[in-house]
Amino acid sequence: MRAFDAELAQPEIEGISIGSTLTDLLVIEFINGGGRWGIAQRGLDRLRWLRRYFLAPRRPEKATQVKPGQILVLSRSSKTRFDDLILPVLQSLSPVRCTVLYKDPNTPQRLPAGADAVDWMDVVSHDHGRWHSAFRRCWPQWRSRVQSLCKSFGLPRGAMERLSLSILVNSQLAVGSLAFLERCRPAAVVTDYDRACFPSCLVLAAKSLGIPTFSLQHGVMNQDAVGYVPVIADRMFCWGELPRRIMTETGQNPAKLAIGGCPRLSRELPVEPENVRSRLNIDPSHRVAMLGTSPVPPVQRRLLAAWFCDAVSQLDGVSGIVRLHPSEKLEFYADIARKYPQVKFLDNSQMSLDESLAATDVVVVQSSGMGGDALVKRRLVIVVEIPDATLGHGKDLIEQAGCPRVASAEELAASLRSLLFDEEFRRCHFAATERFVEDFCASFGEDSARRIAETINQIVECGGMTLCERVF
Repeated sequence: MRAFDAELAQPEIEGISIGSTLTDLLVIEFINGGGRWGIAQRGLDRLRWLRRYFLAPRRPEKATQVKPGQILVLSRSSKTRFDDLILPVLQSLSPVRCTVLYKDPNTPQRLPAGADAVDWMDVVSHDHGRWHSAFRRCWPQWRSRVQSLCKSFGLPRGAMERLSLSILVNSQLAVGSLAFLERCRPAAVVTDYDRACFPSCLVLAAKSLGIPTFSLQHGVMNQDAVGYVPVIADRMFCWGELPRRIMTETGQNPAKLAIGGCPRLSRELPVEPENVRSRLNIDPSHRVAMLGTSPVPPVQRRLLAAWFCDAVSQLDGVSGIVRLHPSEKLEFYADIARKYPQVKFLDNSQMSLDESLAATDVVVVQSSGMGGDALVKRRLVIVVEIPDATLGHGKDLIEQAGCPRVASAEELAASLRSLLFDEEFRRCHFAATERFVEDFCASFGEDSARRIAETINQIVECGGMTLCERVF
């Protein structure tokens, strides 16, 4: 990923580096194994490239809807991420100062009074001639460098077509974002993730115009901070010392990192466990274990679910829940669910994270961020090591929070038995996890949102510089 960043840093299109906009594609389709590389898909990607090149979408310009000097708050498609992570910060910044750029059509109705909202595809319409001229200058070099990268990293056939399509689309978003920002001149841009497709284009365009940019930490990170480093925005708000340390050890300039806590997390569970278990029709006398799945390659996901279900089936007095990652569908696990009817498989949208954790005594993860969330909520965690899968955040949970590490269904069953029924064993693990939580997240909820908003306001009021930078 960093090689793509570096190799495609030049040539810039309208002052914007296209390499920094490819992170989502690289993570989802190459690292997590979500890409499809058959002949039909390659042909479809080529047709899409030609269609976007000759028939680039043109939407009505609506820049007049955005008042100059507003703070632009970018909402991606996830309702949960917006409501729990971005909305508290927007409230602390003051809704009347903010305009939300959204993708989910249901977002406007969830905004507080005073906040404006604009569909982001309506504000990034671009002059096709301006884009076409810039793209034609850059494309020969980009194409040559992408071909070289595909060959040197042994990427699958079809990678060239997929990357080419992403570069073309992102170049249009970048040029459109630049034109939009030139018209409305906002005071700042805030996003929950500066390396996603459209947010990266908007942030890079804002930086080229000297507009302050801010990114929140949207989820946990692994030891290499894959998908986070290098930070594109001027400032990124980390949850705590642990993620900041991970990023600086990976080479990130610490001057770009601030400790902001996590607005979407709190230490309390606002629902009663008995109520949630009743809704799930779980035997009230049972202890409950829950698996939080991860977006790892399909073979590893299925193995993880099968091990968990097998382990739960070995234990008397234990009920099991599998809570899917937002990117997954229940159909993927249909055969495993049929084999283990005593385990409940829940789509991510069926029950909130707080409700799921309230019903649970022990959480099982491989690399899911649910592990850290569970420790914050005072739930114990077991980490499963799957063959050929990196542990990611699970490595921190093992090494720094003292969570048990298992590598088979039998080992998982033994650890579940201890953490569910051995009270002395549970007390020892709670002590270690509390020390980890202090390092993992510095503040929560409204306190975190206030902290982040204060830093943003300070920098915006100083014309994009911190007070220290102004003095020196």
